[in-house]
Amino acid sequence: MTLGRIIRRVALLCFVSIALGTSIARAQTATPPVISGPQPTATPPEVNAEVLTGSQGRLVNVRHNSFAVVWSSDSVASGSVSWGLTSPPGTVTNDYRGSGHTGLTHYVEVGGLVPSTTYYFATRTTPTNGLVRVDDAGGQFYRVRTPIQITGTAPSNILRGIALRSGGATQAANVVVTARVRDVDNRGFPGQSQVVAALTGPDGRFTIPLQVRALALTAWYVFSPEGDAVDLTAEDGVLATLSVDTAVTFGGGTRPAEASIVLPDPTTPTPRPAPTATPVPAATGTPVPTVAPPAATPPGPTPTEPLPAVAPLSTRPAPITPWPAATFTGAPIKPVAAAANPSPTLVRATQQEPVPIATVPPLARPTGVSFVTASGAEIATVTPAPIPPTILLILSLGATVAVVGVAIALLGLRGHRS
Repeated sequence: MTLGRIIRRVALLCFVSIALGTSIARAQTATPPVISGPQPTATPPEVNAEVLTGSQGRLVNVRHNSFAVVWSSDSVASGSVSWGLTSPPGTVTNDYRGSGHTGLTHYVEVGGLVPSTTYYFATRTTPTNGLVRVDDAGGQFYRVRTPIQITGTAPSNILRGIALRSGGATQAANVVVTARVRDVDNRGFPGQSQVVAALTGPDGRFTIPLQVRALALTAWYVFSPEGDAVDLTAEDGVLATLSVDTAVTFGGGTRPAEASIVLPDPTTPTPRPAPTATPVPAATGTPVPTVAPPAATPPGPTPTEPLPAVAPLSTRPAPITPWPAATFTGAPIKPVAAAANPSPTLVRATQQEPVPIATVPPLARPTGVSFVTASGAEIATVTPAPIPPTILLILSLGATVAVVGVAIALLGLRGHRS
């Protein structure tokens, strides 16, 4: 065999070793794809769902040619709604108060729609930092279907009111107020009506037309001029609720009056936890005196009898003292024996040592994937760490260099013999 053939074979062997090491390194570092982030729901939200789960908003004022969306945000931001006949929708409508309005609550009205038609929509919240946050129901988009146009005259009834802050001292402007009529006297439509909403003016006052539809949106909701209820909510960073009798409505109520709803002060949002915190110490403090007397009376005579019996236990260190002196020699051992002798708990620990010894082997027995206890419960998962590709490549090159060295040594040995 000529020297050229030997060199060619050694080079081929080097290439094969490098290719093999590279393939092994790729196989060790390969990982399955990871799916991260929230996944879209299997089914889209119901048509005309009142609650928008993503932005904590609500669908309100659904009519045959319009609808409105109200929602809140954690920080001051502007709001808009993207809507259309297709998904994803392409038309954007800004807040009712203007595209430049910013606040914690957002009110968008979408009009010019066609009756009995399904529209897709999503809310868009843009904080002052400019990062748009879209609530599109996990990629499925919310859907609203405009109802039919009801023929005939609508009920002429309205609710007037005022939203206040600081215990009623100041007016709350630009607050979203929602209303829903609820049957109480069992004389009108059963159940409750759709949700309608309005904004308060600079003086905190609002007017909500109570031309409300039933939940099916196919007929006007008929309610009594007195005896039914109108449930109100007002929100602007904080939430307030109020329920009034239909007698206070204008245009149909028997005793028209302005409803007053007071929002809690946003600067002091912690008046509610105070009452819940006060009963806790009162409840925990009362059982203490009641439980203490019965617990103290029975043990009264009993502790005096064991005291003499416990006293001889202190004599246990005396017979133990010669044991470490006989077993261990040298000055350094005496402090350790002295600290261990007077402690009766250490004597108990040595007596219990045979018990855990029987259970230790199952704890340390690897199953190949995890460590399990004696009862079979898994306590730790062991994941074999992949071999870094750099180490595999170094091993491959090392093997190649070793083969080349052996080949050169053999050639040198043959040439020496010849």
